[in-house]
Amino acid sequence: MDTRKDRLRFGQRVRECREEQSLSQRKLALMIGMDNTYLGRIEAGRCNLSIDTMSRIASALDVEIRELF
Repeated sequence: MDTRKDRLRFGQRVRECREEQSLSQRKLALMIGMDNTYLGRIEAGRCNLSIDTMSRIASALDVEIRELF
């Protein structure tokens, strides 16, 4: 399992879903109580995330968590 590729894929999907909904990083970050610079790091694949964080992101984007992988 290549965790770096998994993080990159997850981040890319978050960005795609966010942009499809015309949300800025700042707006999505505010929706989930997160700093927008941290969200930027997530989208760049530079963070190891907890299931809780992934779930909050998926919920804010109104997608199933599995759709982000």
